[in-house]
Amino acid sequence: MGVSRKITEMRCRMLNKQNINKLVNNVKKDIIFNRRELHKIPETGLILPKTKAYIKEKLESMNIKYYETENIDGIYGLLEGKNKDKIICIRADMDALPIIEKTGLDFSSENENMHACGHDGHMSILLATLKILNEIKEELNGSVMFIFQPGEEGYLGAKKMMDEGLFGEIKPDIIFSSHIGNIFEELKNGEFGIGYGKVMSSLDRFKLKISGTESHGAEPHKAKDPFIPAAEILLAVQSIISREINTNEKAVISFGKINGGTAANIIPAVIELEGTVRAVNNEIREYMDKRIGEIAYYISQAHGTNAEYEYIYGAPVVENEDFLVNDFIKVLDESLEDKKYKILENPTMIGEDFSYYLQEIPGFYYFFGSKKLTDNKYYAHHTEKFDIEEENLFRVVYINLMFIIKYLNK
Repeated sequence: MGVSRKITEMRCRMLNKQNINKLVNNVKKDIIFNRRELHKIPETGLILPKTKAYIKEKLESMNIKYYETENIDGIYGLLEGKNKDKIICIRADMDALPIIEKTGLDFSSENENMHACGHDGHMSILLATLKILNEIKEELNGSVMFIFQPGEEGYLGAKKMMDEGLFGEIKPDIIFSSHIGNIFEELKNGEFGIGYGKVMSSLDRFKLKISGTESHGAEPHKAKDPFIPAAEILLAVQSIISREINTNEKAVISFGKINGGTAANIIPAVIELEGTVRAVNNEIREYMDKRIGEIAYYISQAHGTNAEYEYIYGAPVVENEDFLVNDFIKVLDESLEDKKYKILENPTMIGEDFSYYLQEIPGFYYFFGSKKLTDNKYYAHHTEKFDIEEENLFRVVYINLMFIIKYLNK
């Protein structure tokens, strides 16, 4: 038996699941503490001063070197193991949402934002993962890059970090991340989910401005009423999904905002609408863009009004690499004695800007069931009473570590 093989076998024994479990048990309280502290200080967008300061303080307390992006509050770094040529990357998002929290938790938000999507848990999970990796880095047969990313909630923070040269000096071989909460309702608490290929949709939005002529509500014949074409456009656009898209394809168009008018008895000059478009097929994505614009134009013209249309392409489809999904499933099967995991058959129509990383680096995205029962119901992500079951987040730390170790020893 060669020396290198002996070293590899010794390393595998030291980093087996029993020893990793012990290390994870030691950070369970840290996971919950950090999650709660971060939950109190939610910030939105690309500039997150309090959140960034908290993450930096924790990294510095562990003597983990990090770098910062110049124009947005991104943090990244590299934990170097014995093999400098093999790098795996793990990412957590940091931003919250402009929602006033109504959970009643003792550690509720201290401002008018809210961690209503579980990103507080994501950061806490990554901090705990890094704490253990830092303790065992001398035994790792490779290095681990980490990313704390702002602006996932519609600000395309992943793309902006890449535009600032995120992978310029450190280029990982593969990248992975995960989402906690209730993204896939079929996942029970403490259960992992992973899918092959496309697992999350693209994430686009559109704006419509219907312009007419205002008048008194008692004299509609003197107006070019924008409400009428706006209503017809809203209904007609829905027929794109029901009558123009193959029923075997997954696609969504939803209006989420309508604005116009100042009083009940005044026909306004302008009505504005906004909506979201989701797809897992780029051709359908582009087709829906074209058809929304056509419908808005011709209906507006028919009513003597004008339509201004803007389609904003956002994050592309999240598509997992099949060979890495196979590797991850093997880790789940070998590492989880309770075998609590599912192979997800269909993608979710929720989007994620992690897809930008996947356009450059092979990787995958998995899910973890951690929905919290509040008032005898589970509240959805992005709502004022959303909460997560924090007691089982240690399982994500454990699986992250087992996958990283397995991959680096491969």
